[in-house]
Amino acid sequence: MVSKPPVELVNAQQAGVDALVSLMHTTLNNMEKLASLNLSTMRDALHQGASSTQELLQARDPQAVISATQPTLERTRHYYHNLYELVLGMQQDITQVMESHFRMLSENAEKSLINSAVQVPVGGEA
Repeated sequence: MVSKPPVELVNAQQAGVDALVSLMHTTLNNMEKLASLNLSTMRDALHQGASSTQELLQARDPQAVISATQPTLERTRHYYHNLYELVLGMQQDITQVMESHFRMLSENAEKSLINSAVQVPVGGEA
């Protein structure tokens, strides 16, 4: 005869699976955002690259070179700013999932200890 596992163990395993699934969803959503950011940046770079290159080739003084490279530098800064925001948001999402999971595990462990203490017969502590 196979015995049933304790309810606390089943609940802890379910909570672990739920946390893992939530982390996978969070990761996939953020990877989609990263792919979208990279594609839009690449598309923009391709469209603007030809005109920027043409301007650089025609530049004759340092000021013309600086003005020709300024839009590229601004797009690069914008990309890294968006990348930073995306990574920061992903970190916050993962932290929230993990804190929730550990809070639930802590509560379940506390309940399990209380239930175990209640079920110990009088004099059974020794």
